[in-house]
Amino acid sequence: MSQSDSIRARNQFIWWMVIPSVLILGGIIYLLVEKLGADFGNSIAQNATPEFEQQAIELRLQPVGSVNVGEPMQVAAVEDKGTSNLSPEDQRITDLIKDSGYACLGCHKVDAALVGPSYREVGQKYQGDANAAAMLAEKIKAGGVGTWGQVPMPPNPTVSDAHMTEIVEWVLGLGAASAEAAPVEEVPAPAAEATTEEAAPAVSAEVLTTEQATALMSEKGYICMTCHQVEMKVVGPSYKDVAAKYADDAGAMALLKEKILQGGVGTWGQIPMPANPTVTDSDADALSAWILSLK
Repeated sequence: MSQSDSIRARNQFIWWMVIPSVLILGGIIYLLVEKLGADFGNSIAQNATPEFEQQAIELRLQPVGSVNVGEPMQVAAVEDKGTSNLSPEDQRITDLIKDSGYACLGCHKVDAALVGPSYREVGQKYQGDANAAAMLAEKIKAGGVGTWGQVPMPPNPTVSDAHMTEIVEWVLGLGAASAEAAPVEEVPAPAAEATTEEAAPAVSAEVLTTEQATALMSEKGYICMTCHQVEMKVVGPSYKDVAAKYADDAGAMALLKEKILQGGVGTWGQIPMPANPTVTDSDADALSAWILSLK
C-alpha cells in the first residue's frame, strides 16, 4: 500500500469512528450532568422547610448595607426639634396622623418650620378668625399655595371628617395656648415722625460677622442655610452671589428683607424660595446687612 493510501485510510478511520464516538460520549455526559443537577435541586426544594424559605426571603429583603457586612449598620438618632418634648395631647394627635397614614408630618412639625410652617404658627396666624376651622379643613382637603409662600401644599383627600375635626381643633388650640403664654409687652411711646430719609430701615454700624450670622440662624432655627451657603450654590445662589448682584442697588436692604420674610420666585430661576415668617424684623435686617457686606 502506498503512503498516500495509508494517509487516506487513517483519515477515513478518524472521520467514521473517532469523531462519532466523541460526540456520542459528550452527549451521554451532558445528559448525566443535567439529570444529576435536576435531582439535586429537586432534593433541596423538597427538603426545604418553611423556616428556611422565610429566611431566604428575609435575606433578599434586607436593606443595602446590612448583607454580608456583619452586623447591620446603626444610624444615629437625630433629634427632631419639632416633635420632641410634646405634651400628651400633641403626642396623641401626631400619633393619630402617623397611624392613619396621613402625610402631614412630612411637611409640618409642631414647633419647627419644615417645608411648611409649624402647626403652632398656623394656629397663631388664625387666632380670632371665626372662619378659621372651615378654612383650614378646606386647605387640608384641597391643598393650596400662596399663604405661606410659593411652595404648594398638596391635597389630602383621605383625611376623614372625624380626624379633620380633631386635627383642626388641635392646630387652633396650639395658637390659643401660645397667645395665653405670651408675656405682655410694654408699648413704647410713639416716636417723633421720621423724615423720608429716616424712614428707611436702620442698619447697625456693626454688621454681623459670618460666624455670628450662621450662629444666629442655627440658634433661632431659621432654615436659610438649607438652600444657601456663603460661597457655594445649593438650591439657591450663594450669599456672595447675592451680594455681588445687589452691590450697587440702593434699595437692596429693603428688597432682601422682603425676600427673606415673604419668599419669591423668578430672580434666580423657577425654584421658589419659601417665606420665612418666623424670622423677626430685626433679624431680617441684620441678615440682609450681613449678606450685602460679603465680598
